Amino acid sequence: MTALDRTDPEGAIAAAAKAYANWGRWGADDVLGTLNFLDAAKRREGAALIRRGISFSLSQRFDMNGPQKGWRRRTNPVHTMLDTGVDAALGNQGFPHGIGGADDVIAMPLQCSTQWDGLGHIFDHGVAWNGRPAEQVVTSEGDLVTGIEHMAADIAGRACCSTWAASSATTANCPTPSRSPRSTSPPPPRRTA
Repeated sequence: MTALDRTDPEGAIAAAAKAYANWGRWGADDVLGTLNFLDAAKRREGAALIRRGISFSLSQRFDMNGPQKGWRRRTNPVHTMLDTGVDAALGNQGFPHGIGGADDVIAMPLQCSTQWDGLGHIFDHGVAWNGRPAEQVVTSEGDLVTGIEHMAADIAGRACCSTWAASSATTANCPTPSRSPRSTSPPPPRRTA
């Protein structure tokens, strides 16, 4: 891939989008994109690379001290307790026989920590994945067509840790600083309508 032409960034992005587009590659109804490459053979290939069977998290902090600095009005998660042990001890919960419990809520943009997106996250001139009109894909009800829930059965393979520092990859027993074979679980059975 060539470097971004800073004298014509829009043209460079348009050229790259055309050169690397996968729209239509798996048919007009596709909602998985390149996850179509993750088949049973690829999962077996990834599992064969496991040496120690350890797992590690790639998530970011899930609290108010996370990575967000307000860009695009994004905030870090806000965790609010609705009921606590104090409420239970004081008998403020209204349950019979002294039963009590804790209850809480998290408010957060889905891009404030670990990214939880499907293919409806990015649009190109009002067009979503595979040439669908963006307004028909993502509405105030969420991503109706290409949400992450459509990918759940297919996300199992060899992880790529290309942004990791070499020392982190070595610590995690990655064979190189840019690859990490960690998936051993087969995908859950596909639901059929």
